[in-house]
Amino acid sequence: MEDMKMKTCYYCGTKYPETDERCPLCGQTETEPEEVDEVPVALREEPQTEEPKRSRRDEKAVKKQQKKNPAKKGGAFSTILCIVLALAVIAGALFILESLGLVSILPKPADETTVSLPETDEPIACTGVSVTPETINFTNGGQKQMLTITVKPANCTEELLCEVADPGVVTVSPEGEVTSLGEGETEITVTCGEYAASVRVTCLFTAATPDPVQDTPAPDTTQPEPQPDTTAQPSGDMKLSNTDFTFFQVGETTKLTVDGADGATVVWSSSDPTVASVDGGKVTAVAPGMATITARVGDKELKAVARCKFEAPSAPAEQQPAQTTGSVHISLEDVTLKTEGETFTVSLWDGDSRVSGVSWSTSNGAVASVSDSGKVTAVGPGMATVTGAYNGASYKCIVRCSF
Repeated sequence: MEDMKMKTCYYCGTKYPETDERCPLCGQTETEPEEVDEVPVALREEPQTEEPKRSRRDEKAVKKQQKKNPAKKGGAFSTILCIVLALAVIAGALFILESLGLVSILPKPADETTVSLPETDEPIACTGVSVTPETINFTNGGQKQMLTITVKPANCTEELLCEVADPGVVTVSPEGEVTSLGEGETEITVTCGEYAASVRVTCLFTAATPDPVQDTPAPDTTQPEPQPDTTAQPSGDMKLSNTDFTFFQVGETTKLTVDGADGATVVWSSSDPTVASVDGGKVTAVAPGMATITARVGDKELKAVARCKFEAPSAPAEQQPAQTTGSVHISLEDVTLKTEGETFTVSLWDGDSRVSGVSWSTSNGAVASVSDSGKVTAVGPGMATVTGAYNGASYKCIVRCSF
């Protein structure tokens, strides 16, 4: 094939066959130049130091020529078309998978309700129950204490019951609130299915005092239940080691001291020695009732209330078994513990020799425990009696846990 002769457009520099009348790019003829606003672009084969700007008419001509010759943009258009088709195929596949529930792409509406399986109606058996506190001590009527009841598992469906052995002493609400009613001791039993837990309750308090607007007579030693005079309290820093205590058996003792007396002489007296006697600060329970113990230091008086809460002995007090048998005696008779876990050791002595083979026991393990060797440990608030049995005789030590 003979080489086709080419010519160059004067306006845009495009080469095209000499047989064409006009430039296929800008549409201009070489022999009919038109006025232009700017210098025409130089031929591409010849290096130029500065590229001339195209006029607005030249740009319009270039766009028109590109429309006439779409083949120059065919490669880019095909690529874009392929990308669009691929995206359409992917979107269709994802839509089908979403419809089948195999994938989740679109977020669910906010008000869409999640379907849950219906709850089972099968009962859940209880595997254990516990209650705290295990012991409660009330000192006044109308006092309240909330029980903390724990069941296992927490979602068990068995019924929870609270029963009081003596409803005249306390009541308990369905929520577990215990209210004191009258004096005495009772037990609250909490049951859930086959499991149970108990709470020991002690109520030791006196009847309501008279209306304060009424005149209260001074304590009379002839009255069986004198009211303590608590208005005559001394000024200054002096005070009694205990101002209100309770005896639970005849012969029980406690030791009172005056803090802040600084070696001054203390004169002790009892409003009713037939109920509670005092000797050098040592108070001894004699008979049921209440007495006021007075400690006089100079012109000041300190008072304490001694309550004897026990049945009158069937025989005279002097015929009751004493704390000693022959020369055997107990090392401690009345001990007060101030903190949980505090300990002391009690023992029996025969003269100057310690007795072995003593059997020790406690009346209330929730208050104080005792080991075989006589070591006593504070467990919870309240009062307990630690007893040592030896040769058919009993020796007692009162343990008061005040914390």
